[in-house]
Amino acid sequence: MAARRSQRRRGRRGEPGTALLAPLVLSLGLALACLGLLLVVVSLGSWATLSAQEPSQEELTAEDRREPPELNPQTEESQDVVPFLEQLVRPRRSAPKGRKARPRRAIAAHYEVHPRPGQDGAQAGVDGTVSGWEETKINSSSPLRYDRQIGEFTVIRAGLYYLYCQSPDVLEAWKDGAKSRRRRAVLTQKHKKKHSVLHLVPVNITSKDSDVTEVMWQPVLRRGRGLEAQGDIVRVWDTGIYLLYSQVLFHDVTFTMGQVVSREGQGRRETLFRCIRSMPSDPDRAYNSCYSAGVFHLHQGDIITVKIPRANAKLSLSPHGTFLGFVKL
Repeated sequence: MAARRSQRRRGRRGEPGTALLAPLVLSLGLALACLGLLLVVVSLGSWATLSAQEPSQEELTAEDRREPPELNPQTEESQDVVPFLEQLVRPRRSAPKGRKARPRRAIAAHYEVHPRPGQDGAQAGVDGTVSGWEETKINSSSPLRYDRQIGEFTVIRAGLYYLYCQSPDVLEAWKDGAKSRRRRAVLTQKHKKKHSVLHLVPVNITSKDSDVTEVMWQPVLRRGRGLEAQGDIVRVWDTGIYLLYSQVLFHDVTFTMGQVVSREGQGRRETLFRCIRSMPSDPDRAYNSCYSAGVFHLHQGDIITVKIPRANAKLSLSPHGTFLGFVKL
């Protein structure tokens, strides 16, 4: 009986299933180890790809130290305004650290009227609208759309813009003055400035004196608290450098008309600028505008006035014909 039990135990130990159990466990362990190694390799590859896409610290430092392009003044041989405008609308600097730079173009437009063959200067319609404007290509995005049929500009991008318009003779004088410009020094430190803007349009006119006509103003655009309109005067509350511009559209048959812009303050009164225009004797054609502008150092408490040295002068009260404005620089 004991011999039979011993043979049965020996037979069980020699069964095929028991003999293959150990290699199977070993193979399973090796497979799990290979799978873990594969996952580690894939993770390292993804991290390396993300690191390659992000700019390094040295690249960001070099980008920050990159100096902006120099704005070279016009040379003696330069006779065109367009290259100068193209330099003014240079592209913006790169984005802050850790962000990708997004190329952005300046918002600006420049139009000119070129005389057609056989014509002298710009041509205007019966209502005085100048036509034939051609856009000069500069490195910017235009905020305007021009309709050639009716000769009107349509603003397609809202914003605060500087609007300028010059006749050919004034443009030539501007070019001549640009020849004598020198390179300006670049400020190394940036200071926060409070920019005050005030644009006024006429409400009414009055003649307090027998030989003077004054304009009553109301604001249509105001930023900051450095300026305040009070009837026919403008009071300065913030000392600084200001761009001052003024225009009066006359409809008067008096042979000459004009405006005088004065400042009163610090115990004295002075004339900032004056403008005189000749007027046609025909009432149907007696339209002419006087525009003047300049940069002045205004002090707190100064009073600015616009006066027409004529009694009961006839002028336009339209906001596009008569206006007064200040911009703190």
